[in-house]
Amino acid sequence: MPSASSASRKIHAIVGRGRLARGGAWSWRWSACAAVFALHGCVTPPPAPPAAHAVYTPAAWRDLPGFDSDRVAETLPALLVGCAAIARKPEQAATWRAACEAARRLPVADDAATRTWLREHFSPYRIAFPDGRDRGLVTGYYEPVIAGSRTRSAALAVPILAPPDDLLTVELGALHPELADRRVRGRLDGRRVVPYWSRAEIEAGKASRAAKALAFVADPLDAFFLQVQGSGRIALADGALMRVGYAD
Repeated sequence: MPSASSASRKIHAIVGRGRLARGGAWSWRWSACAAVFALHGCVTPPPAPPAAHAVYTPAAWRDLPGFDSDRVAETLPALLVGCAAIARKPEQAATWRAACEAARRLPVADDAATRTWLREHFSPYRIAFPDGRDRGLVTGYYEPVIAGSRTRSAALAVPILAPPDDLLTVELGALHPELADRRVRGRLDGRRVVPYWSRAEIEAGKASRAAKALAFVADPLDAFFLQVQGSGRIALADGALMRVGYAD
């Protein structure tokens, strides 16, 4: 996002032992032997966040636990998608060209070839806190992709809703300065502001006249995970992707 800090706008690829949860952010628990990659001859040392966050020290591939036995070829599909995006950015394309072109020639599911490619094009770096601590948590963001349509059908009947027209937001700071960071949401019932319909009431049709459907998907559980995650993409039948994000 344009409003993000300069450090949070940078992507640092990290190798480690990770966990992935459906519908939520993934996280890597890392030790002193976790590594970021720097392209040989291009970035030495790699771009680092402010000193208060982490210190990067050159390391060897043998320092990375599991590197010689892990299924590293499974990273290639995601990396190739990244290469396609980088190719559209002139300021990065030249730096990554050799590594990406070599990646496209790698055999599918060949861990040994992928390890050789990594050694030839990248260098590992050890990550630690400035005070020497070598344990931490790195989080990343996951966006679900759900098949859907702009129009309702028997197979695609679960709506992805925009904020309804009758949803009111009351900024409490306008009434009491000490509540400047508080707000309430509700609806009008006659001349009274009452709590807005609950999820169960909305799904039962209470807000059907005021709610606006952006798209329709098949599985209510997929729609729920998209709402919990806060954003996602709706894959339409014509191949287009509709990106949706939290609004209210």
